[in-house]
Amino acid sequence: MSHSFSRLVCAATIGCVVATCSTLFSEDRLTDPDRIATLVYRLNSPSFTERNRIEQTLRDLGAQALPALREARDSIDLEIRYRVERLISTLEAELVEQSLQRLSQGKLPETPDVLPGWRSYLFRMGPDSESTNFYVEMVRAEPALMRSLDGPRDELRLEFERRCTAVNLQRSQRSSFSVSKATIAALLFVATQPECRPSPFATPSLLAAVRQGEFAELLRNPDCPEPAKRLLAAWVVRSDAAIAIQRLNLAGEFALPEVVEIAREVLHSGVSGSQIQHAILYLAEYGNRDALHELEPFLDDQSRLAGRRNQNGNGFTSRVQDVALIALLALTDQDPSDYGFRDLRENHPSLKYHPNTVGFRSEEEREAALSAWRRWSVKNLKAVQPVPVHAVEGVRL
Repeated sequence: MSHSFSRLVCAATIGCVVATCSTLFSEDRLTDPDRIATLVYRLNSPSFTERNRIEQTLRDLGAQALPALREARDSIDLEIRYRVERLISTLEAELVEQSLQRLSQGKLPETPDVLPGWRSYLFRMGPDSESTNFYVEMVRAEPALMRSLDGPRDELRLEFERRCTAVNLQRSQRSSFSVSKATIAALLFVATQPECRPSPFATPSLLAAVRQGEFAELLRNPDCPEPAKRLLAAWVVRSDAAIAIQRLNLAGEFALPEVVEIAREVLHSGVSGSQIQHAILYLAEYGNRDALHELEPFLDDQSRLAGRRNQNGNGFTSRVQDVALIALLALTDQDPSDYGFRDLRENHPSLKYHPNTVGFRSEEEREAALSAWRRWSVKNLKAVQPVPVHAVEGVRL
């Protein structure tokens, strides 16, 4: 009797399990949130076969299963946590790829919340096809880095620093290594987030990577996508991105309009030497005649710059006031040779005149040039200088 009774109990137990499973897996009830939650918490079933079957069922449910899976992330059961994390990772990756495919086809994503950093990117870059295609490349190239945008601040910084270190290591080990444009774009986008503060170690790596390889070629291409320029511009205008002269030269190298803003930042920061020299020249190169009133006071700055020699070996000296004069002449469309500049060269990649060729061979030449400017400005400066906006009120037109 005892053996018969045991067989009956065993059969009944198996029947209950089968009945329970058939109820859980019934097509008409799988989408019920309570039923999905029950499935999730059956991931610790004693039966290995049942655990795998439930996991596959949850995976087949796709996005519908994610709320219940996320609820179970903190389960005290190790088996549930392990399978839940694996399912969430798989389902989110599938949803991200589906959304990226829709973006590539010019369609809006059905589940935008799964796209890492999407709302921030959309707000900054806009919904045009060029921007969205650029975003798709970034996520596919750097999925972990982009995912960190939606995580805790410390994880964002850690992942950013890790990727900068890895890129720098790859570049140092292989001279032919070229960082992909999508990777640089992703790093720039993360670096411009308010909560990301690049360390002194990460910044040089990013600067070097921007200047070399695919991204630099993209920026120099006349058909460069606007998102690439906007990402770099958003980074260089941040005062904590790098020291001012680095940001100034980077913006000038790729002819970004933001170079004017950075040049003004440098001029008002009280720096000296080559930094102020470059700031003056960039402001003249990319600014307009609104800058005349900002540059004219530097005509009185007699700070010495490095001594120079021209191509014939003749020496000349350079001062901040010389650079300011060249800038003023450029903004007013005058010929420097009329002012005694005899050693100017126009072979600089991003400026009209090479900074190391600005100067005079004698103090007499310098004073003659400054006197010539004063005479010209008395007669002509008011005519070419724009009227300040605050002075327009009350003017009869």
